Amino acid sequence: MQSYFRYCLIGIVIVTLIFTFLLPSPSFSLVSLSSPSSPVKVKPGDFATQVVEVISDTDIPPVYNLKLNLPEGWKLLQPLSPVFLKANVPSYFFITCQIPLSYLAGEYKSSVEFILPSKGTLAKTFFVTRVLEVRSVSIQAPLARRIEPGEKVNYTFRVTNRGNVEDTYRVTFTSSPTWGAKLSQPTVSLSPGAVGRVKVSFTSPLTTKVKRHLLRVKVTSISEPGIFAEAEVRSFILPPKPRQIPKVLYPFLPANIKIKGEYDPETKNTTSGADIDVGGPVGESGRVSVSASIPDMKKPSLSLNSYFIQAYRKDWKIGWGDTSASFTSILSSSGRGLKIEKGNLPWGRNFSFFSTFSGEKGKMGAGFEIPAKNSLLRIGAMRDEDEPDGLVGFSLSHNFSKGFSTRTEDTFTLGKKKDYLLMGGVS
Repeated sequence: MQSYFRYCLIGIVIVTLIFTFLLPSPSFSLVSLSSPSSPVKVKPGDFATQVVEVISDTDIPPVYNLKLNLPEGWKLLQPLSPVFLKANVPSYFFITCQIPLSYLAGEYKSSVEFILPSKGTLAKTFFVTRVLEVRSVSIQAPLARRIEPGEKVNYTFRVTNRGNVEDTYRVTFTSSPTWGAKLSQPTVSLSPGAVGRVKVSFTSPLTTKVKRHLLRVKVTSISEPGIFAEAEVRSFILPPKPRQIPKVLYPFLPANIKIKGEYDPETKNTTSGADIDVGGPVGESGRVSVSASIPDMKKPSLSLNSYFIQAYRKDWKIGWGDTSASFTSILSSSGRGLKIEKGNLPWGRNFSFFSTFSGEKGKMGAGFEIPAKNSLLRIGAMRDEDEPDGLVGFSLSHNFSKGFSTRTEDTFTLGKKKDYLLMGGVS
């Protein structure tokens, strides 16, 4: 075993002496490097391969180094490994690199150096890689919204230059329905990797039957029209909100308060009281009037004298409370009851209906008015303690265009006793 190691050591020494003394030492003039004169064309993200030729006038063992200088970020697919160089026999090295996607269009220079540890750099060559122009664009739509009637909407789209060269894009859009949509700018210019914003604004109408709105935006490269991108956003249109009546929950009603007092010098007694009148509209669909009094301020107690509450709905007016109506010269009805009016009749004016009753036993009344073009018919009936059998009457009046009018009325009692009171006149 010791003899075997001894022979191996002697062999290594002999080989070293041969390479050191028998082979000539290379010099700068003995090695040449060459590469293609025309640049290699490649797109970002692809692989580029360069071929470097090495020629030496003498044999050179693989004790040299090949130093490769590449642009930042370029990845070498396989490292360069030295080989034995025979005299005057060309050797070729294949340099394959991947070009990063972020590299801009242009020409990039690389170099290869032939280095011997004892002599330094013996040869050096350069080669050029041309990164081609790539134009690409993308557009991102905003999130869809729920749009209320009458709302002004602003949508912002993000445009990104995905290429490696500065580009200008034409911006177009379609809005369905149109709703007066406007574009913030017709074009947008972006450097590679930059992001721009394009805004589209429109206002939804207060009333519409449309339930969805479609907005589509397109960006097209002006330099290369075949490069474009599209994005769309679909909005949901909400139904109109229920009509809100202002001041319904907290109505403002004007009030008049009258305070009164008396002093009797003989008895030296004082009395005081107050009258309160409150009335006015409640929002847009009602009206309230209340009259009350406090007879004695020393013993406060509120006494309700009268009230009337009226509600509006389209052409109808419905009221309840203290009301009165006059039908003929001697027939009228007053008390607490119902009053209904209907407006906008085909022949004009308002139709009215009255129905009253009183807390007094047996007192009640009812009647209505029927308007015509220039005429008015009133029919009513009432019953109280003075007229236990009831009293019925009607009146008919007519206005002529020449400035005078006529009126005819009749009032009579029901039951066993029938007294007819017929009246008429011209004015």
